[in-house]
Amino acid sequence: MNDAEGSVFVEDPSGNTWMMDGKGNISVNAPNEITLNAGTNINMTAGQNIVSSAGVNMIETVGVDKSSTIGMMNNTFVGGSSMLNVVGDLMEFITGNLQSSTEKDRVVSSKQGITQSTEGEVAKHSQKEVKLNSTKKSKLY
Repeated sequence: MNDAEGSVFVEDPSGNTWMMDGKGNISVNAPNEITLNAGTNINMTAGQNIVSSAGVNMIETVGVDKSSTIGMMNNTFVGGSSMLNVVGDLMEFITGNLQSSTEKDRVVSSKQGITQSTEGEVAKHSQKEVKLNSTKKSKLY
């Protein structure tokens, strides 16, 4: 304890530390693991930012529903491949435009059918040949 600073520092033989600096800041450190358990809820609130970082992997497990509300921009950067597995339906509702681009091939497939509809014009552009393949007669009207 430092009465002049109003701080409290606690350390155990393994290197675990708890520091209250007397200025409104708390620092907790452990050489190995920190575990938080609650019988019902854990609530975290910050007046400004919450930052989390993992040196290797980060895993989230949610038993039922997960909701995210983002006031402005949602940015996701993936340094390798990305996969989304949905057991039920996937719905997107976008009030603005949807733009998608790929530097290589794009494959869209379905076992039952693909439907596209618009109230406006449908335009498909290619610098090369456009191929429509079907095992049956095709209708263009």
